[in-house]
Amino acid sequence: MRLLTEYPLWLIIFCIILAVAASVLLYRKDKSLKDIPAWATWGMAISRFVSVFFISLLLLSPLIKSLYKYIERPIIILAQDNSESIVINKDSSFYRNDYKNKVNDLIRKLSSKYEVNTYSFGDKISEGLKFNYSDKQTSISSLMDEIKNRYVNRNVGAMILASDGIYNEGSNPVYSANSVNFPIYSLALGDTSVLKDIILSEVNYNKIVFLGNRFPIQVIADVKDLSGVKTTLTVFNNNTAVFSKDINVSSANYSETVNLELEAKKTGMQHYHISLTPDFREINTKNNYRDIAIEVIDSRQKILILANSPHPDVSAIYESLKSNENFEVQSFTINDFNKPVKDYNLVVLHQLPSLTNSATSVLQEIFKNKIPVLFILGSQSSVQSLNNLKAGLNIIESKESFEETQASYNDQFMLFEPGEEGKDFIPKAPPLISPFGNYNINSSAQVLYYQKIKSIPTSKPLLFFCQLADNKVGFITGEGIWRWKMYDFLQHSNQVVFGDLINKIVQYLALKLNREQLNVYGKNVFNENEPVILNAEVYNLSYELINEPDVFIEILNKENNKFPFVFNKTARSYRLNAGVFPVGDYTYTANTTVGDKKFTLNGRFTVLQVNTEATNTIANHQVLFQLSKNNHGKMFYPRQTDSLYNRLINNNDIVPVSYSEQKLTELINLKLLFVFILILLSAEWFTRKFFGSY
Repeated sequence: MRLLTEYPLWLIIFCIILAVAASVLLYRKDKSLKDIPAWATWGMAISRFVSVFFISLLLLSPLIKSLYKYIERPIIILAQDNSESIVINKDSSFYRNDYKNKVNDLIRKLSSKYEVNTYSFGDKISEGLKFNYSDKQTSISSLMDEIKNRYVNRNVGAMILASDGIYNEGSNPVYSANSVNFPIYSLALGDTSVLKDIILSEVNYNKIVFLGNRFPIQVIADVKDLSGVKTTLTVFNNNTAVFSKDINVSSANYSETVNLELEAKKTGMQHYHISLTPDFREINTKNNYRDIAIEVIDSRQKILILANSPHPDVSAIYESLKSNENFEVQSFTINDFNKPVKDYNLVVLHQLPSLTNSATSVLQEIFKNKIPVLFILGSQSSVQSLNNLKAGLNIIESKESFEETQASYNDQFMLFEPGEEGKDFIPKAPPLISPFGNYNINSSAQVLYYQKIKSIPTSKPLLFFCQLADNKVGFITGEGIWRWKMYDFLQHSNQVVFGDLINKIVQYLALKLNREQLNVYGKNVFNENEPVILNAEVYNLSYELINEPDVFIEILNKENNKFPFVFNKTARSYRLNAGVFPVGDYTYTANTTVGDKKFTLNGRFTVLQVNTEATNTIANHQVLFQLSKNNHGKMFYPRQTDSLYNRLINNNDIVPVSYSEQKLTELINLKLLFVFILILLSAEWFTRKFFGSY
């Protein structure tokens, strides 16, 4: 501990001189103290000296420099696989009972020497241990990423991964754990033996088809250790069989791919149940069927991309949209375009109007026919011409210059759900090139991303939407979104995040504007392991967005059981997280009251079963072995928890770590010093009063 000041330390001499002078002048010259005992006089003089010294010392703004030492015990991380595949085997009773006791006993013994942190993982990661084995999917790579983020710069001694090695989401955990800097020990769960099983391994289909068309479905059936049996593949639509085929199994390990075509006869969400008849010798029949949902629509939405000149942004958008069966996408430069704009459901204008082409006729036709439009600004854009359109954005430029801007997610955005990757990943992507200036946007604007300039968030919009009379308008105020696509591929080896964002932007804009005063929107299909999330909007008679009245919703299942909810109010609209629902078809009725008028809206959604864990039940211990080997650990089996414990406590690399930390504390903030000075002055005053001196 050291004393520091903002001024030279030799000034403390003047504090001492001042304190001595105050004591001497008061207690040597005061004649009223002659009848007071000497010990009392000396005591009061010392109290006065000490109190004056510390008060004057505080004028030098002194700091106390302290060195603190911390000792952190080694951390042992235990992650338990809570997915269904663990118990879809002949040892399910062991994993529900004895195994749980063995793990708890291992934790108890390790806790005496280490800090033990436990997690459960499957389709989600949660703190603490769960042994209900209810998760529908497994992502070991997500667990590794979460552990790396949580324990950066922590004293992690080792990680125990208790799993069957089966993963059906994310990347190979062997590669995702490459940057882990602590040993990983595996508890190899599950069963590696091949069981007699008929498996509906895979169903490939288009999620959107068109009314009157025939559409393909590809089904892959695998049969394990059941040579000579016959199973029947049947496809049901609304409990009516629409396809059937017998499959004769000719070998012990048999696989057959069945390609079939069905006709889209009705619009809306159509449900298909695909099944393979089971064999009495099967232990697991959960993987004999699969439910799918296909949306049948009347026609595609036509999307036009018009650019001032060829640009990689245009190619990035076109490639992301053309794979969507719901869209028919065409791309032109403005000089080559000679078709009627009114034939399209949405127009994407890349750097139009530009400095060289005002695109007047195209813009007039867009606004005359109330066609939704997405403006993408860049270095070729004419900001002044864009301002003159009064389309919802006005940029006041002090000079014609540009700056790099990254995305900063706005958590108040409610027009559609960008997904977790859209919230977290896009803001990390490379910057766009945006016009420099002051941005003024329409009062109805909903901003998805703000501009972040040199890591500083601003109030300037980067991606936003607004509503002009009966039309929707969107803006991306920067060029270079092709870099987002490349960055997505670099990080994930695909362009799923970028493509999903572009498709959601286009889907929202191209959707015909609903003039109802109550709107409820969300996905039509949910998996059984994801929450049902719905959004709502309420408009007044002037069709202005409001959120004063409450919005109620009642969800009904097929048995007419009712589940009432109230939407949560957000900044401008409403949002409901109704939680996870069982598999089935649901209808809902939403209602609200605006003024003295009540508005009601009906809708429906479907929750599909997730059978991913049941498809492959053969434990993959090779992954666990390689994972432990690459990370200086070892693989053990569930009945070897004592050997695992001995291996950990005998590992000399798992030791406590000490940390030193320096702290600076202002002396004037020490409450004890204030109390000490107050006691000295009070004692001095009381003594003088006691002996009759004033």
